[in-house]
Amino acid sequence: MNFGKKAVNKTDLAKHLEQEFKWTRRQTARVINHIFKFIQLNLEKGERIQLSPYGTFETRHRAVHKGRNPKTGEVILIKAKRYVIFKPGKAFQNLAIKK
Repeated sequence: MNFGKKAVNKTDLAKHLEQEFKWTRRQTARVINHIFKFIQLNLEKGERIQLSPYGTFETRHRAVHKGRNPKTGEVILIKAKRYVIFKPGKAFQNLAIKK
């Protein structure tokens, strides 16, 4: 883990795209927001988003299951839910090997 290092965020991505493509801040924000909205809407429909060679976003379903309250030890039921996973593709897997 890289504790103490700054995380790259949406603003950093926007600044990079502004410089790279000579876009305005408003154009850059619209593109970034549309990309993430596209991913979100398709995941909500249950679609897989495959961005070769970078990776795949998909949803998984976790069934109702028993859990335990850590303070009391009481057994409780945890609701079913959908969650998003990202499986890195070759472009990112190869980065993890380099040190």
